[in-house]
Amino acid sequence: MRNEHVLDHYVFCLSEHAKEDNDGLLSMWRGYGGNGSGAAIVFDTGKLAVPEQSPLIIANVHYGTPERRVEWLRERITQFAGIVANSNIEDDQLWLAAFFFFERLKLFALFTKHRGFLEENEWRVVYMRDRDEGKVFDRMFSYWVGPRGVEQKLKLKIEAIPGLPETNLALPEIVDRIILGPSLSSPLARGAILKMLDTLGLSALKARVIASTIPFRAS
Repeated sequence: MRNEHVLDHYVFCLSEHAKEDNDGLLSMWRGYGGNGSGAAIVFDTGKLAVPEQSPLIIANVHYGTPERRVEWLRERITQFAGIVANSNIEDDQLWLAAFFFFERLKLFALFTKHRGFLEENEWRVVYMRDRDEGKVFDRMFSYWVGPRGVEQKLKLKIEAIPGLPETNLALPEIVDRIILGPSLSSPLARGAILKMLDTLGLSALKARVIASTIPFRAS
């Protein structure tokens, strides 16, 4: 798994956002929003339709202590062993049971996190290539040069995806609002953002740009 398949898993992380909140959390601005000088894009997930056969899995993250997460694994392994022992599975079919149990363990690994991150209220969009039988996302495989050097990336196109007609990812459809960070809320910065949206052909989003009112200025 580590050497051959893990590179075919891609994770996009988001934070659950209260509908009435136009400011965001200061801890999130500091940790992920450029120390207050970034912007938060709020997606309306009610506009998304993810077909059951989609290679994408969308779910919230569960938090716990390392000890509790290990305990969960031990409980599931014991439960699985009991099911196998009492199911009279033919020897040549045991691999199927092992395969699906391993898939469940992968989901546990992908959607759990240390409880110290609880404030993030994280959701994740996970892509698994072995679920993408039609290779719909192959054209989006790319790379990124970052602090750790060259890394593989899946650059998700924000558009309707051929092969998944129920999934409409057009930005004007799914973006609820854009919140400018506390350090990016000056009239000059707001004007630049509005001009950027015009240049990108996304003028429809201009009315959805708001500024966080948290009185924070990065030192």
